[in-house]
Amino acid sequence: MYVSDDNGTSWRAVTSAGLNQRFILSLTFDALGNLYAGTYRGGVYKTAQPLTSVEPVAELPATFQLFQNYPNPFNPVTVIRYSLIVNSVATLKVFDVLGREVATLVDEKKAPGVYTVSWDASGQPSGVYLYRLQSGKFVDIKKMILVK
Repeated sequence: MYVSDDNGTSWRAVTSAGLNQRFILSLTFDALGNLYAGTYRGGVYKTAQPLTSVEPVAELPATFQLFQNYPNPFNPVTVIRYSLIVNSVATLKVFDVLGREVATLVDEKKAPGVYTVSWDASGQPSGVYLYRLQSGKFVDIKKMILVK
């Protein structure tokens, strides 16, 4: 860590274990990845080494799940979200209330994760529809309402 007593014109190494100020007013990074800390008593501190970071890893879902579509009721487009916990073939289909298949939204192998898919029901009449997710032994069905 380096400190400047002249607003960043010159810098000297801080040999103690970090900041000797407890009140940090601001933190900022420069284009090289150096971190600067401005303190309550006018001190400016700079890290000795540029900081690096990594993107956080998305958490994998703990369960298979089919979520309620949104918006619901909808006209004419809705979004359906689902989660998978293992590599598997996922099939997401839409049916009318008589059990006739009206759309296949997903039918492919997927890695574990959370997915969203849109359904444009422009060509369908108003009514109640069912959507069904199957992945391995997991099966779930939910209702949605198209209102035109």
